[in-house]
Amino acid sequence: AVVVEELREVTVLHAELRGVVVVAAAGNNGADLTNSPAFPASYITSNIVGVAATREDLDLSDISNYGNGADIAAPGEDILSTASDGGYEWRTGTSMAAPAMSSSPVTRLWSPRDRSICAPPPALPPAQSARSR
Repeated sequence: AVVVEELREVTVLHAELRGVVVVAAAGNNGADLTNSPAFPASYITSNIVGVAATREDLDLSDISNYGNGADIAAPGEDILSTASDGGYEWRTGTSMAAPAMSSSPVTRLWSPRDRSICAPPPALPPAQSARSR
């Protein structure tokens, strides 16, 4: 188990050095990550976005971890997901919330320097757009 933890940490650090944002489920213990860290969401690196789970009313789910390491939240209760038997099933957890954030524009605006959301870059004038280059 120690080898797996070390490999996970090295992988996250390797991604950080290359400017890659890692979206991680915050965990499903209903715990404060400040006192009960869950990894990789609790790693102190600039490239981790820890995702908590919300209920349908957008309040934090009772099962979701929260606090230092849960940077953002997304719907995570009663999410239709694929099942191991090839069918579908309703699931609950931060692992259901994390995929919604991995494709979010928020992850594209993540500031690796201070783990915060930064302003999007200004739009280029039409003459300097990517298509006209």
